[in-house]
Amino acid sequence: MKAHALAVVVVILAGGHVDANPRRAGFTAEVGVGIGHHQVVQGYDSKRSFEAFGVMPFAFSLGRFVTEEFAIVMSSTTSLFRHDRGDGARFYLGQYLGVGVEYWLRADLALGATGGLDVLMTSPVENHLARSVGLALRGKWTPTPQRASGLHLIWELNGGVYLTYEVVVTSSLLAAWQWY
Repeated sequence: MKAHALAVVVVILAGGHVDANPRRAGFTAEVGVGIGHHQVVQGYDSKRSFEAFGVMPFAFSLGRFVTEEFAIVMSSTTSLFRHDRGDGARFYLGQYLGVGVEYWLRADLALGATGGLDVLMTSPVENHLARSVGLALRGKWTPTPQRASGLHLIWELNGGVYLTYEVVVTSSLLAAWQWY
């Protein structure tokens, strides 16, 4: 009796149902958090270029599966990092918003790409705002491929070239929950 009660609690906590092959159809959504490594190249002056680790406090995507393997998605990632150039620490807030595709190669592995707008803001004291066209490439792996929704580990490479001659490349690792 105790084993059955425990099994019921585990199924309720796990949420969703278990399929041998998940049926990916219709609406899909993803919410996640993570960490990121940022590389900022500022113009042609390598002394102003820097690297910093930061957090990815919010990432999400919304989309629709066209087939069981192929989805059209809109995704957004927020990044926050700090850097001290010797004249005081600056906080940077980055926001990426893009539209693209996601393709599931097999039940536990997907690849995707989006293109969109990348915005980088510095601390309110400087009030520096830079916009660019950005590109994001991502790989997604799930430890529970048989579930209709679940935890996904995502590696994302996001880059933007700004009109202020800055290039920002962010490599991030995210833990996300996806529904489909």
